[in-house]
Amino acid sequence: MEELLVSAMKRTSELLTRDISQENKQLIIELCACLLKRAPMLTVTILGKQIITLGKLMTMLRNDPQNEILQSAKSFLKTAFLRFSRNGLFVLILKVRGSID
Repeated sequence: MEELLVSAMKRTSELLTRDISQENKQLIIELCACLLKRAPMLTVTILGKQIITLGKLMTMLRNDPQNEILQSAKSFLKTAFLRFSRNGLFVLILKVRGSID
């Protein structure tokens, strides 16, 4: 069951940079935040990819600093970095980034 949830979250997170409604983007970020809070060990398996995707989304929205989606993305990233900063999160991001390039 956990594998299905992780797989679904991976696919769902990828939609953030696609042309979908603002409401759906907000819902996806809320789902990511909920998973981060309730199942941090599951989140670890996809967190690097989520951070990269949210970074891309934030770059797309950089000209509108009051955008609600941008604020939600920032909040998620802040929570993730605070929660996992001592667990090698930066190394994880570099590994994920290296596999994407």
